[in-house]
Amino acid sequence: MTALAIKGSVDATDLAYIRNTLTKLEVLDLSMTDMVTLPGWGLGFHPDDGYQPNTTLKEVMLPASLVTIGKSAFLNCRALDYVDTGNAETITEYAFEGCSNLRDGPASPEWLAGLLRSPAGGLQRSAVGCGA
Repeated sequence: MTALAIKGSVDATDLAYIRNTLTKLEVLDLSMTDMVTLPGWGLGFHPDDGYQPNTTLKEVMLPASLVTIGKSAFLNCRALDYVDTGNAETITEYAFEGCSNLRDGPASPEWLAGLLRSPAGGLQRSAVGCGA
């Protein structure tokens, strides 16, 4: 399976299954879910856990209901080149760390450069480069 669209509720267990089992997945559409927070490590791959970086996932669409992208949510998703961040207002540390192919969309390097560090240590959208 190279593409998956999900409707309804999604939690950290579902994302772990997707991350660890659907190893050929290129496109993940979560835009029809009711997710408010993409949990930390949601789709991220950490070498300390014995995982190699993901080299297949290229595109992710997140729901309009999304407010927060958790810590290391996309860590080491090396093929990722487009993320529709929905209405996310807070992007926590290391959310896109190791996403060396990220080029297009609301989470492009230009957009990420326009983020401001919040007092809580995460990142928040700024008016610069957010595409909104």
